[in-house]
Amino acid sequence: METNYADLEIRLRGKLSSQEGNGYPVELTSYSSGQEFLGFFTSADDLPQLDLAKPGDTGLELFKWLFADPGLSSAWSLLRGQHPLRRIRLRIDDDAPELNVVPWELLREPVDQGAPIDLTAADATPFSRYPAGAWLPGIPVEERSVSILIAVANPTDLRAKGWPELKAGQELAGLEALKTSHPGRIDITTLEGPCSLLALTNALARGGYDVLHFIGHGSSEQIKDKNGHWKTEARLCLADDKTNLLEIVSDTRIAEALSRHLREPTIPPEDRLRLIYLSSCETAVRDPFDAFLGLAPQLVQSGVPAVIAMQEAVPADTAVKFSHDFYDALLRHGQIDRATNAARAARLTSADPAARIPVLFQRLRDGQLFGKPQIVLGDVTATTWDSLIRRVNTGECTPVLGPGVVAGLLPTGRDLAHALAAEGYPFDDKDDLRRVTQFIGRTDNSGMRTSVLTHLRKTLERNLRLAGVEAELDKLSSLTLEHWNALSQTFQTQIHNQLAELDLPLYVTTCFDNFMKLALERRLAERKARLDATGNTAEAAKLGAGHREAVRWKKDNAHRLQQNFEPKSSDPVVLHLFGTDEDKSNMVLTEDDHLDYLATCSREQEDFLPNSINALLTENTLLFLGYHLEDLDLKVILRGLLKNLAESDRMNLAVQVEGAMPDKEKQNQVVEYLQDSLKPYFSQSSTVRVFWGNSQDFVRQLLQERAVRSHGKR
Repeated sequence: METNYADLEIRLRGKLSSQEGNGYPVELTSYSSGQEFLGFFTSADDLPQLDLAKPGDTGLELFKWLFADPGLSSAWSLLRGQHPLRRIRLRIDDDAPELNVVPWELLREPVDQGAPIDLTAADATPFSRYPAGAWLPGIPVEERSVSILIAVANPTDLRAKGWPELKAGQELAGLEALKTSHPGRIDITTLEGPCSLLALTNALARGGYDVLHFIGHGSSEQIKDKNGHWKTEARLCLADDKTNLLEIVSDTRIAEALSRHLREPTIPPEDRLRLIYLSSCETAVRDPFDAFLGLAPQLVQSGVPAVIAMQEAVPADTAVKFSHDFYDALLRHGQIDRATNAARAARLTSADPAARIPVLFQRLRDGQLFGKPQIVLGDVTATTWDSLIRRVNTGECTPVLGPGVVAGLLPTGRDLAHALAAEGYPFDDKDDLRRVTQFIGRTDNSGMRTSVLTHLRKTLERNLRLAGVEAELDKLSSLTLEHWNALSQTFQTQIHNQLAELDLPLYVTTCFDNFMKLALERRLAERKARLDATGNTAEAAKLGAGHREAVRWKKDNAHRLQQNFEPKSSDPVVLHLFGTDEDKSNMVLTEDDHLDYLATCSREQEDFLPNSINALLTENTLLFLGYHLEDLDLKVILRGLLKNLAESDRMNLAVQVEGAMPDKEKQNQVVEYLQDSLKPYFSQSSTVRVFWGNSQDFVRQLLQERAVRSHGKR
């Protein structure tokens, strides 16, 4: 099942005082649609009493307190209607640390009809706490066995030092049972010998583990720092490396040791630790005077993408069942916040009062901890990869980029349509961008285009803030290389940077942004620096910075492009077929725009683009990325721009189609349908290969397949 979750963030800032009273500023942002709701407060005086004996009632009161402002409540209802599937990230700023001790995992939304929604236990609302920061969380582990290191800290003198006996047998058995329910998907290794901090870090360095699952005792204590201030320090009961006697290790020491491991440059990104699961007591305690003290948050800050921890002592039975249900769900779909919600839902169904105790901290905006590689349908074999990669390596490949390649950085067409429809669209098809822009633009076409660009620009500014950069952009294309590098360090995947690594002469796009140009500029600067460092200054001097060209397709434009040019890998061209944000009159947006563009292509045929571009489009393999089959953009390119070129020449197309894989019994039908849909636009000698899934996954696999062949492993 395809699950397109909207990216929603609830942000609580530090308490403000005024004549009207005390309050915490609350912000609600949809990063998917670019909608932002600011200027709301929740009272600092009316925080509900937390009666943990009545978690359901407390969760409802907590929700009412958080959304007490009628305007904020209306904004939440609006987003809930637009996005039935909502990935909810709770972000508490450092200047409001006292809010970290609130049991947000009880959060429960009342509804007009039916039972309330447990937001932290529903599959429709994956929930996590999201510490702020601008570090790179890595890439999902692909479809290989997930490697788990289990560390049981059971020093020989545990009971003698006043700690209860550690009974890990049930939890270990539950984890081992996952091998049967997920054959070939999981490898489990148990740390041998004393569970010391040194033994843990040595094992992680040797093994390339994806998950560290710790079973042991933990505590938190109030101590004075060097300045005489009280603070909460989280601790784990580990062991002395040689004697296996109890050693209490502070959160700071543990986080520092793991940070050194995670930031080791010799470890490939795919082999770095992705998750720490702390099956222990009180490891999620947060210091009310410092938002990043407490073990779990420090681990996230050190670079661990996700941490599961306990916010108080957890019963053994809860620990065993929660961990089994959590991993079972995680291994099925790879999304950690969904897996946490699923495990909590199972505990709530069993009336387990401790269901709220496990807490997820994460730095993954899409929650995708583990994933699957691009699924390839049809007669695509290793030989097909060989052919495609050979064309890439010789520069005989031209990517054609569609809306899917900017997912996560800019709103999807559906989300953008919803945002625009709120300005006065009366029909039900509010997710159809072409129809919405057609209607809104009928009275003020220029204003509609300005509104589209404003939504795109504002979303980009919000993502920059998420990357730690405060910037106001004059337009979408005002994004600088410095901004782009910041985004690249924060977001999990950057498909544009990966495509730039292919060193191709021409990149075609139907998007309005300058992302591909910036990625090429970055790539060329890196190539130049390497050549200069090795003394190849003459070769370095041949490298340009890449440039953008936009088709001016309106009938009053005498020249479709401002100049004729010859794309080269040393100075590549990004060709914008549907215009850019710098010339909104030539942006292809509405239904009429698409029809007029198609008519212009058909009327001018081969003269629509320069001969140098036509030659590349005809001779190269065209690699379509980020399109849905029903996208009007794709149909216009196939039926207009390329149809005339294909009638007399053989064309080679690789089409990656956005969307989830259908059921196995329907796969062959899907492939036949896709290929039959594309081939009528081309000659019988043309080759059409169809790839199904996600553009980011596809490009990642393309680079992996390319690396395998370059090292002679196939």
